[in-house]
Amino acid sequence: MLNLFQYHTRKENNKPKRHTELVLVALKRINNKPQRHAELVSVSHNMKTSYTYIISNKYRTTFYTGVTSNLSKRITEHQNGIGSEFTKKYNLKDLVYYEEFTDINQAIAREKQIKNWKKKWKLNLIKEKNPFLTTLQIM
Repeated sequence: MLNLFQYHTRKENNKPKRHTELVLVALKRINNKPQRHAELVSVSHNMKTSYTYIISNKYRTTFYTGVTSNLSKRITEHQNGIGSEFTKKYNLKDLVYYEEFTDINQAIAREKQIKNWKKKWKLNLIKEKNPFLTTLQIM
């Protein structure tokens, strides 16, 4: 009889990936001693989608970078003035850029990276996907 014992995350070649594979390590008893099963059983794991986003004011002079697991809800909060004190103070309501991740830790790392950038770098990043700096709509 096999007992599911541990969950391990596995990354191939130690490269960071947007999707980390979860691996079950199975144990079985031989002579009343737990033994590792000869093969690892791979399972797909639905990791929660996370987002790093940038919002701006209507003049595109001020930017706010954030991270969330529910982009449409978070943008609605910003638009209603309950997102953060900074966005409320500077009237930042327009979503101009976002990136999607399957691992919240990658989204947080990206947010920290972008927050350390100069304004010009952020504008260049936004213009790669949104050249006219239009307000993006979330479905």
